[in-house]
Formats: sequence, structure tokens, C-alpha cells
Amino acid sequence: MGMSIIKKSLDVEGNVGSVPIEVIFDSAASVSLIRRELAEKISTITSGVGKIRLTLGDGEGAVESDEVIYFRILVHEIPAPDMAYVVDKLAVPFIIGAKTLQSWRAILDFEKDDVVVDPGLADMMLL
Repeated sequence: MGMSIIKKSLDVEGNVGSVPIEVIFDSAASVSLIRRELAEKISTITSGVGKIRLTLGDGEGAVESDEVIYFRILVHEIPAPDMAYVVDKLAVPFIIGAKTLQSWRAILDFEKDDVVVDPGLADMMLL
């Protein structure tokens, strides 16, 4: 694991429930991905968003998905929502990728091993 990754144990919530998960914040991953068995405990799985095919970090394996869940994570008390693609086989439970990090205007602070989300995100959620 390179310097582009931070791990945090966080509650991930959706319209089905809330599950504590070890979340991997990975600035090298293009989109967010979640294992199917966790996705089913968090949110209704939606299909038809358009199939994606992603090459995995090893450069050899690939995953495909046209299913997503919508989720929310509290990062330092700031509610951070987005969607994640649901995949059957994933080496880790949940990966938050660059697209999600950008939407949250988040910064990965490797010195403090922490994730900093724009506090203005909480204000946007109230609209």
C-alpha cells in the first residue's frame, strides 16, 4: 500500500441501515467501490447507471459494475454523501476514490493519517 491510502473505521449509513466499516480513502482509485454483502446492509442497490470496468491496483485484475448504492459517512461530524459502485469481489470492504474525495473537497493528510472534509459540505447538505 502506497502513500495514497488512509484507513479509517467509520459508520457508513444509507436508507437500509448503518454499518461500521474499515474505509480505505484511496486517491489513486478513480471511483468509490463497495463489496456487495456490505452494500446490501447499507442501502438499496440501484442498477442501470451505466456499466463501468475498472482495472485493479495490481494492473491485472478488473471489476465491472452497473450497480450503485447511495451512502453517507460522518467525517469529523460532517455528513459526507456520495455513491459507490457495488462489486462482488473486492480485496478490501470499501474504497473511497478520487471522484468522491473531490466532491467532498477532501484532503488526505498523510502526516496525521487523517481525512479532512470541507466544513462547507455540511451547509450544502441542508439545502
